[in-house]
Amino acid sequence: MDAEYTIACGIVWHKTVDRAGWELVDALRSPDPYIRLLAQDLLASGGEESMRLLEDAIGMELVSPQAASACMAQILRSTEREHTDRQSTNTNLLDCLVC
Repeated sequence: MDAEYTIACGIVWHKTVDRAGWELVDALRSPDPYIRLLAQDLLASGGEESMRLLEDAIGMELVSPQAASACMAQILRSTEREHTDRQSTNTNLLDCLVC
């Protein structure tokens, strides 16, 4: 698997959430560290859909928990950051309404 194919799978995954995601999961096991990192970043930017895909892949033993863990951690950090940002925005809006 090469970088161009991995990027193409990432684009298709983000637009359609289809089979291309499984190719990204497969890329997490690549012997090429660049391809693994690229797949991780592309999956991480997929958020909850990617999390479900990774959970399924681990359950079907298509990828090891170790190979998926960094990606899953990235998704969780991103989700937490979004949640915190939303809470901050809501607090700021409430403060403005009180003024």
